[in-house]
Amino acid sequence: MANKGEIIEEGGFSYYAEKINGNTKTKQCLLYSKYVCCKKRKSKKCPVRSTKTLDEPIQFTVSSHRHALDFYNDDVRRFRRELIAAAEKNLYPTNEIYATVSKSHLEDVRIQLPYAVISTVMRQHQKEAVDELPELPTYKDFAEFFERNENLCFMRYADKKYVIVSNLENDALLIGDPEFSKSGQCDTIHISSTANILPDFNGTRLLTFILGQDGHYAFPVGIILWTKVARDACTEILNQVKERLFPNVNITKIYVDFDLKLFVEEVFPESDVRGTFNNYCHILFHEALSNNDLRLRIPEHEEFLKKCFSLILLPSNKIKEGFEEISNSLSVETKAQLTNFINYFNRVWIEGVTPTSMSLYEKVESLNTVPSRGYYLKQNANILYAVNDGMLIKMFENYLTIQSERQKFLEIYIIVSTNLLID
Repeated sequence: MANKGEIIEEGGFSYYAEKINGNTKTKQCLLYSKYVCCKKRKSKKCPVRSTKTLDEPIQFTVSSHRHALDFYNDDVRRFRRELIAAAEKNLYPTNEIYATVSKSHLEDVRIQLPYAVISTVMRQHQKEAVDELPELPTYKDFAEFFERNENLCFMRYADKKYVIVSNLENDALLIGDPEFSKSGQCDTIHISSTANILPDFNGTRLLTFILGQDGHYAFPVGIILWTKVARDACTEILNQVKERLFPNVNITKIYVDFDLKLFVEEVFPESDVRGTFNNYCHILFHEALSNNDLRLRIPEHEEFLKKCFSLILLPSNKIKEGFEEISNSLSVETKAQLTNFINYFNRVWIEGVTPTSMSLYEKVESLNTVPSRGYYLKQNANILYAVNDGMLIKMFENYLTIQSERQKFLEIYIIVSTNLLID
C-alpha cells in the first residue's frame, strides 16, 4: 500500500502517491480511487493520473504520457537503440522508419516506446547524420557517393525499396524510383520541366519531373537536373529513364514539353509522344516577356499573342497558313514592332518543331492534363521548396519522403481498385 508522497515505479514510469483513500493501517482502500499522478506532472506537464489498489498494478495508459519512459527494460532499450541507428542511416520519414523497425519487436515493447515518445530523438539523430554528410559539389560526386555499398541505405524510401541515382558526367543527374513500374498498370508518363526554380548546384539550368500515370493519378517517379540540354546528353539520360525506371513497360503515351519532344520521340519510338497546350503557351508567354519588342500592355500586341496561342489547335496543314494570316493582319507599324517575335516563331516553331509535330488538333487529352496530375502537383511543391533553399541533399531527402508517401498511397489505391473490380 502506498503512503502519501511515496514514489511508485511501474511500467517504465514514476508516479507520486498524491492521495490516500481508506485506512492505511488496515489496508482497506476504496476501489478506483484517483490517488497516483505522474512524477513529471509539473516538469513535462504530463496529465496522467490513475489508481492503485493495494499491490495491484496501476491502471494507466502509456500513450497518454507526454514524455519518454523514466526507465526501460532490456527489450525496450534495445528497441530504442535500433530506432536511433536506423534514423542515422536512412533519410526517409522517421515514422516509416519506426514502422519498419517495430515489425521485429513484440507489441508490449512497442507500447512502452511509442513513436510519439521517440520521434523527436529520431529526427534529431537523422538531422545530425545529414549534417555530417560530405559536400558533394558535382553531379558525379553526388552519384558516386550514393552508389557506394556503404551508402545504399540512404537511398531507401520504404522497407526493401530504393531509389537509383545516375549521372552523365556533370551534364545531367537522374534520381528515380525503379519500383513504381512494378507496382501498377503504368502505360502513360508525363515529362515536364521548370527553369524558374533551380538548386544552386553544379550550374543546374533545368529541372525535369518524370511522372507515371496509373488510372486517374500521376505519381512522381523521377527528377532530372541538367547543366545543359544538348542532343547527346538528352538521348543518353532519357535512355537511362527508359531502361532503369520503366524496364519492360509498354508506354503507349508520353506527354512532354516541346523542348524535349524530339529527343523523347527518338528514345521512345513505339510511343505516342505529344506536346501539351500548357507548355506551348508557357513557352510563348516566356518568350513574349523576354522579348523587348512584344509588349503585353499594348492591346494589339496582346491580341496577337493570344491568336498565336490558338495556332497549335489547328490541323497541321493549317498552322503555317494561320500564322501568316494573323501576321499579315497586323498594321504596318505593329508588324514592324513585332519583327523579332515573328522571326522567332517561324524559326523555332514552323521550321524547327514543325506544324506536324506541334499540332494538337483533335488531341483533347493534351489540352488539359491537370486532373491526372493532381497528386504530383501537391508533392512537387515540397521538392521545389528544398530547391529554393539551394540544398540538393534536402531536395533528395524530400524526394525520398514523397516516394514513401506515394508508396503508401499507391498501396491503398491498388487495394481499392481491386475491390471495385471484384464488386
